[in-house]
Amino acid sequence: MSKSSADNGLGAPVLQNLCMTRQLIPDPELRLAVLTGARGAQRASGKESWVPYGSRALLLLFAAAAVMLPLCSEKTLSEMLSRKEEEWRVLQARHSQMQEAALQGAQKQLEEAQGKLRRLQEDFLYNLRVLEERDLELQHYDAALAQARGQEEARQAEVSALKVQVARLEQELAREARRAQELQQQQQRRAQEHRQELERVHSDKNGEISHQREQYENLKWRLERKLEELDGELALQRQELLLEFESEMQKREHEFRLQADGMSSVVLSHELKVKLLSKELGALKEAGAQAAECLQRAETANAELEKQLQGRAWELRDLEALKDARIKDLEDKLHSVQLTRKKEEEIFKRKHEELDRLARERDAMLVAVKGTHAEQLRALEARVLELQAHGEALEVQLRRAEWTQADAAREKDAVIDRLREDAAALKASWDAQVTQMSKEAIAKDLQVQTLREEEVKLKAQLARRQQDVARYKQELSLAVERERNLGREQVQLNLDWQRRCDSIEREQIQRSEALTQGLLEARDQVTAKLQETERALREQEAVLRAVTLERDQAVEALQAQGLFPVKEFPRQHRGEISSAFPSSEIQRLQDQNTSLRNAVAQMRREMEALSGETLPSAQSGENACTHLPEAEAAGDTAPPRYVLALAAEVQNLKHKLSALEGELASSPGPLETSSGDAKLHPSTLEGELASSPGPPEKSSGDAKLHPSALEGELASLLGPPDLHPSAPTFTETGEGPWVAVSQTVCPNEVKMTPTGSLPNAGATVGVQIQEPCPCSLPLTPYPSQLGVVWCTCSRPAPFASCVVHTASCFARSLC
Repeated sequence: MSKSSADNGLGAPVLQNLCMTRQLIPDPELRLAVLTGARGAQRASGKESWVPYGSRALLLLFAAAAVMLPLCSEKTLSEMLSRKEEEWRVLQARHSQMQEAALQGAQKQLEEAQGKLRRLQEDFLYNLRVLEERDLELQHYDAALAQARGQEEARQAEVSALKVQVARLEQELAREARRAQELQQQQQRRAQEHRQELERVHSDKNGEISHQREQYENLKWRLERKLEELDGELALQRQELLLEFESEMQKREHEFRLQADGMSSVVLSHELKVKLLSKELGALKEAGAQAAECLQRAETANAELEKQLQGRAWELRDLEALKDARIKDLEDKLHSVQLTRKKEEEIFKRKHEELDRLARERDAMLVAVKGTHAEQLRALEARVLELQAHGEALEVQLRRAEWTQADAAREKDAVIDRLREDAAALKASWDAQVTQMSKEAIAKDLQVQTLREEEVKLKAQLARRQQDVARYKQELSLAVERERNLGREQVQLNLDWQRRCDSIEREQIQRSEALTQGLLEARDQVTAKLQETERALREQEAVLRAVTLERDQAVEALQAQGLFPVKEFPRQHRGEISSAFPSSEIQRLQDQNTSLRNAVAQMRREMEALSGETLPSAQSGENACTHLPEAEAAGDTAPPRYVLALAAEVQNLKHKLSALEGELASSPGPLETSSGDAKLHPSTLEGELASSPGPPEKSSGDAKLHPSALEGELASLLGPPDLHPSAPTFTETGEGPWVAVSQTVCPNEVKMTPTGSLPNAGATVGVQIQEPCPCSLPLTPYPSQLGVVWCTCSRPAPFASCVVHTASCFARSLC
């Protein structure tokens, strides 16, 4: 009785301490751990749960203080400790007072119990009669207990049904999560596909734009070339028109002057002609104005083409800028969609975590409630066993047992009511959670619907972009068609230019053929002239033989008479030669020399004109064939045999002339012939055969023919001496006025090196002299008209000239 009343008396502090614990420890898991820890400490100490609730509250306070200890500062902690110590003292004093009061109450109860025992002994018989009634009441209580157990089973069934509903809702939640994940993955795949499609479209557009840019550059380059060609053609046409106009004007003016001077007496005809000329002048001016208008139209067309090109370039730049802007807008929209999707995923994840946390808290609360309920059931069972033991041991205390049973029934009813309230609260919270989850599902459905609407919008935008792409392709096809038209026009223009070039080339070929025909005719003329020269040289040789014969006869006659000693023969040799030549023969030879000189001068002029026209082709042939012989670079075919024979005859005649001049130089003075018609001075023959020290001049008015001129013409026709095996290569030496010259031939150049002392007179050599002049005077090289390098000594000549007559000296200096 006293223990049950004490327990009943401690119910309110328990509730107060629980409320205070809930306020101090908001976290349910931590609060449950504190309560279970305090319960375990009580069980470990071996004490029954009937400890005064002050110590239990103190334990709870210490646990709360231990939990909140890290959260407070030192000052707050010291204040809290002091306050808790005061509370501890107050609680300890109150506990001692309560223990004293309980002791007094226990003594009073003991006295009352003793009195009651006496009364029970008195009432024992009465109680025996009442036992039957109590048995009925016990049966009634058993029925009530069975009913309570049935209610408990029903509650357990409800709890299991709720668990099944929770499991089903969890499964639905998992399915919703999987479906949301699948939707998210599908959305990601679609976004990836859209991104890849956008990248592909972007790359295709970039490729098309680059291709269009290349086509535009090519078109621009072609149009610029076409414009340049048109400008050049217009300039040529302008120049041609101006030249034609000026020439026509000059011609007309000249004709007008002639007609005005010739017909000054006829006024009427003059006026008519003036009118006609004025009309023609007006027509020419109109033609010039028309040409100027044509030029102006061409310039305006050129300006329009440039404007069209510039407009096309601007259109391309605008299209490119528009494309970039649209691509940027699409990328921004895609980025915003991705950001919103990420935010929604984060919100969904937070909500899911919050739901998991709430579910874990509710599971922990259910576990805690089940633990407390099990403990209460165990306590009730222990109480029932204890009551039965007290009933069997102390039958006299039946009333106390009945009261205890009644108290236990009330506590059980209270526990059942509290459990029902907890179940109702749990059901209400579960209903709230279900409604919350339904709201979240509705929100997800709305989100999915909005995403689908955005997907529809994106598809519409994609369709618009595809339409734009189709329009761009159509524009590109039009541009390609325009480019093809321009290409056809360019091909037509190229064909026109090709026809013009072919016509010009045909004209050039005709002119070249005419020039070749002229060269062939000139070669035939030169051949005929060379034959004539050969005949003249043979006549001169006959004359020289006759002169030699007459000289020998005269010398023999003089020696026979004793008037011409043998030792004086070299001195009298020149006189005999001069006396042997009659005046008529000398005159004839001079005439032939003059005619030959004129013919060779004419040949030189013709060959110089021909060489001036054929020089570029000969130079290109020489550069292309540097390792070929000099004759293949300079001429087309080898000279004929009669030209070689003529060269050999000229060489022999030159040697004979040199020997004759040596004999004339060694003779003492001039001698008169027996006929007395004419005199022959040694310098006469020298002046006839060698006229000037320099290279042969081009003028035809010279009175004398230089022997080296004919030799140079022949050497230019024959080519280098090393190309002809019949042409001798030798070293010529001499004394007096002659220059000692040696020839050295190499694959790349021809060198002529003087080996003796130069004469006092100027010397002319037909190749470039590599060594300096031994007389310490500069040699001045200069090219002749036939491509031969001449070197002349600058020392003044005391007499006419001295020339080295060697065919090999006239080799070309071109390798």
